[in-house]
Amino acid sequence: MKSLIKFLVRESIEEEIRQKSELGMGRDHIVYSFEKDPSKIIKVAYIGDWGKPVGRGVLKASHIEKMLDYPDIFPRVYKHNDRYAIIEKLNTDENENDDEILYDVVSKYDLSLFKDSTTVSSAIEEMFWRGTKNPNLLHKLRELVITDKDLEPSEKTVTINYIDFFLKIKEQIPNASDLDIHSGNIGYNSKGVLKLLDF
Repeated sequence: MKSLIKFLVRESIEEEIRQKSELGMGRDHIVYSFEKDPSKIIKVAYIGDWGKPVGRGVLKASHIEKMLDYPDIFPRVYKHNDRYAIIEKLNTDENENDDEILYDVVSKYDLSLFKDSTTVSSAIEEMFWRGTKNPNLLHKLRELVITDKDLEPSEKTVTINYIDFFLKIKEQIPNASDLDIHSGNIGYNSKGVLKLLDF
C-alpha cells in the first residue's frame, strides 16, 4: 500500500511539473513553482546543453546531500528523489538592490575587497572571493560599517548580512571555492535569512 501511495504522489508531482512554466533555469536544473505550497519550489534535473534541455535527467544525490549537510547555507529540502526535489523557495527579488548597496558601501573603504575592474553586477561575487580568501578583510569591513555614522540603517543591515553570510560559508564549507556565488544565486528565506540557492 505504501509503495502505491508513493507512486501516486510521485505521479501527481510529475504531472504538476509537466503543466508548469519554469521559474528559472541553471546549468543542471529547471525550477518550477509548487502551487500546492507557494513557499516551496520544485527543482528538476535535466540533460542537455546550457539552456537547451533535451530531457529529464537524474538529480545528483551529491547535490541534494550538500544542501542537506549545510542547512544554514542552502534552502531547506522537504522531499527529494532521483528526478526532483521540493525545496524552500527563496526570494531573489528582494536582493535586487543588494549588489548596488554593497558596491557603494565597500567602495568607501580601501580594503582591497574589489579589483579596479569590479562593477556593480560583480560586487557580491568579488566581495565573497576576496573576503573568504582573507576573512580579516570581512571582519575589518564589519567594524567600519558598524561605526560609520554616514551610512543609512538599511545599508548597514544589508552589508552586515552579507559579511556574516560569507563568513558562515567560509566557516562551514571547507571547499567554498566550488560555490557559484553571484547575486542571482542568493536569496532571502521567509525569515529574512540569506541562503545560497544553488552551488
